[in-house]
Amino acid sequence: MYLSLSSFATHIIGGDFQVTQTGANTFFVTLTVFRDCNPANSSSVTIGSVDVRDNVTNNIVQTLFNWTGPVTNNPPIGDNCFDPTVWGICVEKRIFTKTFTLSNNPNGYYLAWDICCRNGTVANLDVGSPSNPTEGSTFYVQIPDPALWNGTSGNSTPDFGDYPVDGYFCISSDSLDADIKDFSVTDADGDDLKYYLINPYNDGTTSKPFNLVPWQPGHSLANILGNFSPGYQSMSIDVNTGIITAFPQTQGLYAFAVLVEEWRNGVKIGETVRDLQYQAINCSSSTPPLISIEDSVAVYVDDQICFDIQVTTSNSTDSVYLYINSPNFDLQGNFVQPNIGANASSYSDWLGISNNTLGFTNLGVDTNMIGPGDAIVGLGIIPLRYCWTPECEDLDSVFLLDLMGVVIDTCGNGIDTTTIYGDPVSILYSQAQSEIHVVYDPPPTLLNAPNDTLIDYGDELCISIYAEDSVNINDTLFIQPYSDSVNWLQYFEMPLINPSGDYYYPDFLGDGNDFTMTGYLFNGFNPSAIGKVGVKFCVPADCYAIDLGEYNFTYQAVSTGCGALPVIQSSKIEFNNPDTEEPILPNVFNPNSTAGNHVYKIKGTNDPCNEFMSVTIYNRWGKKVFESEDPYFQWDGTHYKNGNKCKAGTYYVVINGEFGGYDDAGERKYYKVIDQK
Repeated sequence: MYLSLSSFATHIIGGDFQVTQTGANTFFVTLTVFRDCNPANSSSVTIGSVDVRDNVTNNIVQTLFNWTGPVTNNPPIGDNCFDPTVWGICVEKRIFTKTFTLSNNPNGYYLAWDICCRNGTVANLDVGSPSNPTEGSTFYVQIPDPALWNGTSGNSTPDFGDYPVDGYFCISSDSLDADIKDFSVTDADGDDLKYYLINPYNDGTTSKPFNLVPWQPGHSLANILGNFSPGYQSMSIDVNTGIITAFPQTQGLYAFAVLVEEWRNGVKIGETVRDLQYQAINCSSSTPPLISIEDSVAVYVDDQICFDIQVTTSNSTDSVYLYINSPNFDLQGNFVQPNIGANASSYSDWLGISNNTLGFTNLGVDTNMIGPGDAIVGLGIIPLRYCWTPECEDLDSVFLLDLMGVVIDTCGNGIDTTTIYGDPVSILYSQAQSEIHVVYDPPPTLLNAPNDTLIDYGDELCISIYAEDSVNINDTLFIQPYSDSVNWLQYFEMPLINPSGDYYYPDFLGDGNDFTMTGYLFNGFNPSAIGKVGVKFCVPADCYAIDLGEYNFTYQAVSTGCGALPVIQSSKIEFNNPDTEEPILPNVFNPNSTAGNHVYKIKGTNDPCNEFMSVTIYNRWGKKVFESEDPYFQWDGTHYKNGNKCKAGTYYVVINGEFGGYDDAGERKYYKVIDQK
């Protein structure tokens, strides 16, 4: 390609090629050039010739002369936020066209055209003096082998379209305030497209590799806009969608270039480049609506919950739209209507604050906003209230709410666009989610298990325990003592019945008050009643208890309330060993004595739980005069059969058995008692 210009002051803004295959070997090419049309830039753009080159060898295969055009116009630029005349920006669009033919060539071809010069005020490229720039541009397109023609079509390169109406950047207020630009293009063949930001091409050669325009200090392909603050991401483009994300920090004119690759059936068949420049300005733009809702809400079974949702805009006069849906929460059935007047409505106790009344303009429904479905529309604010009482079957369920709040961005710098009444509209939106978790409210069941207790042999301990739910008074409570040591049911005491037919325990807790139960039932294993239930059993410190040493009891109370968990407590009863003394055997006694030795007996205290003794007394002729198996026997000197007094003399006492009990350490210790004379 060779171009001859009469002036180097054209101040080129950008441009691109678009090529359409119209027949087996025929093509129609459009070259679009955007020029700064301010009065100081009076030089026009003309085309002398363009060379077509082999894509592999770079050899010129054809030179295109006699271009048609230009068709000149001023494309519409700007919106409510950007007035190009304020910034001295005037864009002239010049369109040149040409029909030409090419032979089949598996290498493919490319067209390139260069021109000088760029705008001298470009902030990120080193183009020379602002008043006399020296660096230019090269426009380039690669096309595939004409043999791609299938009889009806071959290939059309992507069409960038007109100069973007929103061809400017908004200065970012912070590192999260991105300016989003849709740089996607149209491909008539439906080919897959991939997008890349590249170093803008300079003039000077139309053979690959092209010259590159040098960058100003602090700028590069990795930092096109010269961002200098931490957290501000560099300008980038989504390789699949062509969406540009930018965080400009400084006002100025910035040049950049987008390369678009064409892929068909996994094979790259061509590419084209558009070169442009955008002004970065301080935009007065709307902000996304604020959605106020808790991320997660816990609600108890059988407890009503009310939660308020509020969507607000930064400007109270802006319309705000809300789309809310749920896959499993009944939004319509649980919605609470506000107090509705002729033009305004209100909610009382808003956000759960007593006497906090929120007034707002009546809400409406808009069927032309975001979808699917209708959007709720309000002026400056959309408040919604939902009240709900989950049932037991909802336990452990999670109900999801999805919300999207939308405002129309009057500056056209929205996150996305939508179509309202057939017109594309820039929008800003916020999204939020909330989860409503249904949990159980454990009944506050009171269980009064006794403390650990120590009792002596022969005593008895009566245990009175009860469970009570003072909140869920209609729930049925069960109470269940159990023990691995002893069967508590053998000591269970059935409550009495009062004249009203209710069961009760008199003086249940030793305070003189009766403990009355409603709906009492005893199934032979555990008692139950409504609201509160008690049980009483009395444990004796008998020999079985002494032998084990302690009883361990566990008490469990269970409510029939939804999701209720058992309340479990425990206690133990320890048993004191009986007092015992080592035996002393007398060798003389006087039945007629008044000094306390009038009977013959073993002195000491025996273990009552181990009573084994055999006593036989004989006279000197071997006749039995007394016998007993009582370890506490007493012989008063009379014959065991006829009661006659025995004569004074020597008697033989034969004792067989064990006597005693526990030593000082609490260990059992018995003394063998045998033949005594």
